[in-house]
Amino acid sequence: MCTTGIELSAHKIWQWVVSKWGSVMPRPQYGAATQELRDNDMVAWYHVPVSTERTIMLGDRFIPCCEAVMLLFDANEFKLLQEFVMSWQSPDLPQGNLEATLVAGKKRLIPIVSRHDGAANAYITDRYLLEKKADRITDIGPGEYLFVISIKSGAKTWYSPHYYKLFVPAAGKSNGHFNISIAGDTAAIKTVNWDSQRGAR
Repeated sequence: MCTTGIELSAHKIWQWVVSKWGSVMPRPQYGAATQELRDNDMVAWYHVPVSTERTIMLGDRFIPCCEAVMLLFDANEFKLLQEFVMSWQSPDLPQGNLEATLVAGKKRLIPIVSRHDGAANAYITDRYLLEKKADRITDIGPGEYLFVISIKSGAKTWYSPHYYKLFVPAAGKSNGHFNISIAGDTAAIKTVNWDSQRGAR
């Protein structure tokens, strides 16, 4: 559900426009992950910035009521490990907001993962961590992972055109080794038919 009456009305109009001229609608634009340091630089927190493109035919456009999901994969076998409902971060949004309107030229951040310097694990900063639901928080151990971000608005879903590589260092290692990079074309992961993996979960 959209969070305000204005956004709900915009969402209904958007669904009608997409049904008529979906091929010329703007798409989400996914940037390189950025790192934020907190607690006297002892905690590193990564975010993925998302905005929307400017279209020649329609000018600056927006995509309302966007929901974000992270698909986490094993880096060796491209096996889908888990899906996470993510939140959005922006100066004009409350922390933990599950929906955001994407606007051309304006970045929204999706918090992805955090790690305390030297820790054995990193934590997926999905909705449950931000809502402080301890029994639902997911931590991941040292190693390499891949992930893709999907954005959904109404009946339309977009996947990041590239996948991201996440490396969590071993216990005792500094956050200088903790990183996220853009790794390759998402089509490489799609060859393992993740839709069937998602349906089986």
